[in-house]
Amino acid sequence: MRPVGIRRGRWFVAGALLLAVVAWGLHAAAEVGAAADDAGALRGRLERTLDLDAPLDLLEDEARGELEEIEHELTLVAARLDQPSLTPLRWLPVTSRQLAAAEHQLSAAITTLDIVGSLADVADAVEADLTDPGRRVAALDRLAAATADAATRLRAVELGPDEALVGPLAQGRVELAGHLSEAADLLEEGTRTIEAAATLADGPSRYLVLAANNAQMQNGSGMFLSAGRLDLVDGRVELGAMTSLTDLPLPSDPVELPSHLADRWGWLDPNRDWRHLGLSPRFPETAELAAEMWEAATGEHIDGVIAVDVFVLAELLGVSGPVEVDGLVFDSETAVELLTNGQYLHFFGDGRFDRDAQADRRELLSQVADAVLTELLTELDVEVLRALRDAGAGRHLTIWSADAELQRTWGELGLTGELTPDSMLLSIINRSGNKLDWFLRSHATVEIVEGTETDEVIVTVRVRNTAPEDGQPRYVVGPYHGSGLDAGEYLGVVALTLPADATDGRVDGVESLAVVGSEGPSNRVVGAWIELDRGTSTELTFRFDVPADRSTMTIEPSARTHPTRWTTPDGTNLRDRRAQSLDW
Repeated sequence: MRPVGIRRGRWFVAGALLLAVVAWGLHAAAEVGAAADDAGALRGRLERTLDLDAPLDLLEDEARGELEEIEHELTLVAARLDQPSLTPLRWLPVTSRQLAAAEHQLSAAITTLDIVGSLADVADAVEADLTDPGRRVAALDRLAAATADAATRLRAVELGPDEALVGPLAQGRVELAGHLSEAADLLEEGTRTIEAAATLADGPSRYLVLAANNAQMQNGSGMFLSAGRLDLVDGRVELGAMTSLTDLPLPSDPVELPSHLADRWGWLDPNRDWRHLGLSPRFPETAELAAEMWEAATGEHIDGVIAVDVFVLAELLGVSGPVEVDGLVFDSETAVELLTNGQYLHFFGDGRFDRDAQADRRELLSQVADAVLTELLTELDVEVLRALRDAGAGRHLTIWSADAELQRTWGELGLTGELTPDSMLLSIINRSGNKLDWFLRSHATVEIVEGTETDEVIVTVRVRNTAPEDGQPRYVVGPYHGSGLDAGEYLGVVALTLPADATDGRVDGVESLAVVGSEGPSNRVVGAWIELDRGTSTELTFRFDVPADRSTMTIEPSARTHPTRWTTPDGTNLRDRRAQSLDW
C-alpha cells in the first residue's frame, strides 16, 4: 500500500493541474470571446463606413480617418489571438480550425483596408492634376490603373478555411466574401468609368449638350429647351454658350426617323421640332436623332450627346456652393424649385408673358449654367464625379457616344438612358405648352393576377393637378396660344413603357389610344390622353400580360420633379427616383 502522504500529494498535484487547466480555459475563452466581441463591433463600424452605395465617400478625410482607426484596432484584435497562452488551442483539431479561420478573416479585413487606403492615397496624389488640363488625362490614366490594381488585389484576398466552421465564423466568412466580391465589382466599374473619362477628356471630340426643363416633361426626361456645344481635346473641356432651342435653325429637310419611332411618335414630328425630342424614353435613339438634326442644321458633326436637367445643376451646386444671379440665390436645396417654377415668378410675377423679361430670364439661365458647369467641368474632381453619378441614377444625366466602345462603357455604368427587356417606365408627357408638371402629382398601384400561362399586370395610375387658382404667371399656367385649354388646365399623354415580352397592352375604357406598339427592339408602350383642370384628378387603369414564369420587372426612374409614388403588390411604397426591382 502506498503511503497516504504520497496519495494526497498526487491528488493535490492533479487538483492543481485541473485548476490550472480550468483557469487557462477560462482565460482562453475570455480572450477569444473578447476578441470576437471587439471584432464584431469593429465589423459594424466598418460596414457603416464602407457604404457600397457611395464608394466615392471613402475618399473623404472623415471616412479615411475612421478606416485607419478601424485597421489599427483590428490589428490589436489579431495580436490578442496570437498570444502564447492560446497556443494549446492550435493543437486541437476543432479549435485550431476556428482560430485559423478567425485569424484569416481578421487578416482579410486588414488587407482590404490597406488596399482601400492605398487607392485613396493615389486619388489624393492625382486630385490636383485633375484640375490641370495639361495633366488631366495622365492623372486619370494613373487613377484607373490604381483602381484596377485594387480590384485585382481584392479578388486575391485569402479568407482561410471554409469547412466545419461554427455559426458566427461560417456566416462571417460568407458575408465577407460577398462584400469583397461586391467591392471588387465596384472598383472594376470605377476603372471603366475613369478610363471612359480619360478617353472623353483626351478627345478630340465634340458633344452636344441638351438642357432639359422638368417643368415641361417628355418621356423619361424633361423637355429639351436649350443646347450648347462641348469641346474636349487634350484634357481641356470647353462649354460654349447655351442657346434656346427656339433660336436654333431647324433642318431644311427633316432627318429620317427609325420606323418604330415614326410609327409610335412620328405624328408629333420629333425630327422637325427640337422641343419634341425625347418622346421615346430610349435616350440613345433620341441622341442619335439630335446629332443628325444638329449636323443637318449647322453642318457640324457631333461625336456624342449629353443631356442634363435641373437636378444635375442642383447636384453640382452642392459641390460648388451657392451661385447668386440677378438677386436669386441658387443652391442645392433651392435650385430645383427655382429652375422649375421660381424663375418664372421672378421675371413674370403673376402677369402675362413679356418678351424683354423672357430675354432676361434666358440670360439668367445661361449665367447659372456657365457659373456651375464651366467651373466644375474644369475642376472635374471626385466630388463632381459623385454628383454626376447620383444624377445619372435618376435619368437626370444621360450620355450617348457615337463610339461603340465608349457607348458600351456608358451602358455598363447605367448612364445611357437605355431600357432593358425588364423595364417598366411610367411617364406623363406634357402636350399643354405650359409649365404645369411642377404641380402634377402621380401615384401608381401594381396588382398581379397570376394565371397558368400568363400573369395579368394591372397598373392603376392616379394623376392630380395641384395648380393654384392664382399667383402664377400665364407662362406657367397657360393657356398656350392655340391650345384651346383654360388657364391651369393640363393636357398630356400618360405613357407606360412595358417589358419586351408584354402582350395585349390596354387601358380600361379607352378605345382610341394615344400610342401603342413597340418601343424599339426591347420594349412595348401603351399610352392614353388625360385632360385635367386645376384642382382635379383622374385615374387610368393599364393592363398587360406577361409570361407566367416572369416574376420581376424593373421600375425605371421617371426624372420628374415630384417622383411617382408606386405601391407594389405586397403593399410596399417607393418613389421612382432610381431603378428598382418589382418582384412577385
